[in-house]
Amino acid sequence: MSHPEVSVLGMGLPIIDRIGKVAMAPTSREKVELHRIARDVGPKDGGVIPNILSNYVALSDDVKQVRLLAGVGEDTAGYGYINRLDRRIQNIDIIRSQETAQLYDLLTTDGSRIWQLFLGAAAFVSAGSKHYRAIQDSNSYFMIDINTIREPEIMDEANRTLGVVNSNQAHTIVNLSGIQGIDETRIRQIASTFSKPPLAVFGNVEEFAVLEHSALQIIFADTRLQVKTMAEEGSIMTFDGIKRHIPSVRVPDSQFRSSVGCGDSFMGSFLALCLAEKPDFWSAKLLERSANFGSFMASETAESHATLRSRGH
Repeated sequence: MSHPEVSVLGMGLPIIDRIGKVAMAPTSREKVELHRIARDVGPKDGGVIPNILSNYVALSDDVKQVRLLAGVGEDTAGYGYINRLDRRIQNIDIIRSQETAQLYDLLTTDGSRIWQLFLGAAAFVSAGSKHYRAIQDSNSYFMIDINTIREPEIMDEANRTLGVVNSNQAHTIVNLSGIQGIDETRIRQIASTFSKPPLAVFGNVEEFAVLEHSALQIIFADTRLQVKTMAEEGSIMTFDGIKRHIPSVRVPDSQFRSSVGCGDSFMGSFLALCLAEKPDFWSAKLLERSANFGSFMASETAESHATLRSRGH
């Protein structure tokens, strides 16, 4: 008898930000069992990992393998948790999924190092529920994930993290996804901490509205979002537009658009990869502020919207 696998795509650092879609919907009994394991393990190794797994991972007697697709390595805070979970499930395999293998092949043949190389393309700063972790890298690109900064108690730590980025005068890519409800003053405070404008920002358009007069220059958005107004201003680079310029990457749209939770981190990492692979091309595209650039962005977004409409979105 073959056992079902639970596929977890975690692009956070380690996998504490968001967990991607899973291969099956957990039953009530499986949820109860997972919560029990999460309780036993506790938040010792990454804080919110047990809670996230409780939301997304189906765990039962029939599940003998959890496939962790990128985002887990020896140096991550969640590794100890995964090891302890391993005792319950018999086998945890760090493996590439068939859907994303082409993309990962660009980076590594060693599945255990995917997260390091993939996210290492942009030294990655990740926001957990209660803490920030900063990773130094020889590359000058940082991705900053400010997804739970609504909690006042982590503001000081967040600013310290941004200080690490600014001390290197690094290029930054910012994810503001998931910060709905944050006070506008707080968002402006975040924006003001950068020593130079980020190359790209992405999230919900409503969130960007309060940032349009800040230091943030370019907005990058997934085409799921309502981007018409921003596209007219020529300030959006759509995912479809980026993907067309990296012909060696063939990743199904569903991998990005149907993922649960982790899609925004994955998108930011993908953009970082684009910058790392073709820095001259993308720096020019991201920094150019000409009418041609605006037209390019608007046409990219219009084409993406037409595609979405044809799919019934």
